[in-house]
Amino acid sequence: MTRASDTPMAAVRASGGAVRLEAVTRRFGELTAVDGVSLEIRPGEFFSLLGPSGCGKTTLLRIIAGFTPPDAGRVYINDRDVTEAAPQARPTAMVFQSYALFPTMTVAENVAYGLRVRKMGRTERRRRVAEALARVDLAGYEERPVTHLSGGQQQRVALARALAVRPAVLLFDEPLSNLDVALREQTRRELKRLQHEVGTTSIYVTHDQQEALALSDRIAVMRAGRLQQVGTPEALYGAPETAFVAQFLGGSNLIHDPALAARFTGGEPPPDGHVLAIRPEDLRVSPDGGVPARLQFRQFLGLYAEWELRVADQVLRAWVDPGLEPSADVRLQATRYRWVRADDEAPARPPATPLHDATTGT
Repeated sequence: MTRASDTPMAAVRASGGAVRLEAVTRRFGELTAVDGVSLEIRPGEFFSLLGPSGCGKTTLLRIIAGFTPPDAGRVYINDRDVTEAAPQARPTAMVFQSYALFPTMTVAENVAYGLRVRKMGRTERRRRVAEALARVDLAGYEERPVTHLSGGQQQRVALARALAVRPAVLLFDEPLSNLDVALREQTRRELKRLQHEVGTTSIYVTHDQQEALALSDRIAVMRAGRLQQVGTPEALYGAPETAFVAQFLGGSNLIHDPALAARFTGGEPPPDGHVLAIRPEDLRVSPDGGVPARLQFRQFLGLYAEWELRVADQVLRAWVDPGLEPSADVRLQATRYRWVRADDEAPARPPATPLHDATTGT
């Protein structure tokens, strides 16, 4: 995506884009989809809501957009209470998973749709459409039917339509999920560059941890309608606070058995209510002793090979040098590990537990 020439997109930056949720709850019958969520999103931030299917992330996004009313709690944008405001009265625009383009309209007509709803004059409308299309590298596509575009181009039209209204907050509902892997990675990079260029606050829903890590300034991990942990990608990956976050974000091995955990920690006892988390990249096949393990499965994944190894009554995953010769019986050492709070006992703000680096003893 290229940079449009000196356009008034600075108006977007000036409009702020701070979002604040206070104890937001939404129920569907007996199901509590969003359960008392309080959250602050800073102006200009790229903020992701990450979690498995059914965790409440899309419902929360729709509450911010105004498509789904909360049963309790308040929604503020730029310190204005918009809880009761209609979607078109909020300074937001959404890019949908399905793109939601009108198949009988041209590219320009699709991009102009939100401006027509806002009853903007024709001259300004044309200027905004041209500006938005230039920002997503679709200048010259104005008169093409959207049905003649590729999936990646249609995704850009949907993004241009959102940018054209110059929202204070951009909302993304898994917009890359319909693209193939190569196009998804390319579009992800372009989206990040564009967001940094324009500076619009962006809230992004995804179940893809790599997508969240690559795009986000901060991430909120959700589970069963509640926030599990909020932080930068580096903080969440390096210092997960709960077993769920450690496993969902990075696929940590979780060891609940204190006796087995002690064999990897040199006898260090677990804190009350905690389990041991070891990431696959932090398990090393060692010729110098360690915990006995039996190789059960191996797959080559390019930069590393993933080994599944049985240790006592548990199967652990290790990412090892792909050139390492497989052996049925090996020994494992943990180069780093972390005690994380067992999910059933996790408080709203669990205490920080330092990551232990076995190579330095810290």
